[in-house]
Amino acid sequence: MNEACEPKVYEYFVPYHIRVMQNDSTNNLQFQLKDPYFSQGLEDATIKMQIRDLTTDALMKELSTEDGTILIQDATECIFDVLPYVCDLNVKVYKYDIQITYNNGMVKTRFKDKYTVLKDVTHD
Repeated sequence: MNEACEPKVYEYFVPYHIRVMQNDSTNNLQFQLKDPYFSQGLEDATIKMQIRDLTTDALMKELSTEDGTILIQDATECIFDVLPYVCDLNVKVYKYDIQITYNNGMVKTRFKDKYTVLKDVTHD
């Protein structure tokens, strides 16, 4: 079972620890940016999420707007979703971040924290 994922509203940078079950489909993760010092919307932005090994920094999984695994729901309100996927990573703690490249070329990392893959109780 995945952690319940209510839409997260962030001002500036706020960490968010993601927990998923190995070999389960993840829940839809919805994020909303609210930054009073930066009014750039998500129109024509590229969003990329990378999950990396905590110790070796090896890239384990990448999701993005370019491959359709991240979807901008409302560019003006800065709402985007990381769409559900099957978590096929090994049981352990990883790290992740979400980087946004705005249409003016500015690059910002807005979210980052731990990404924990838990062992399911029910398995073969």
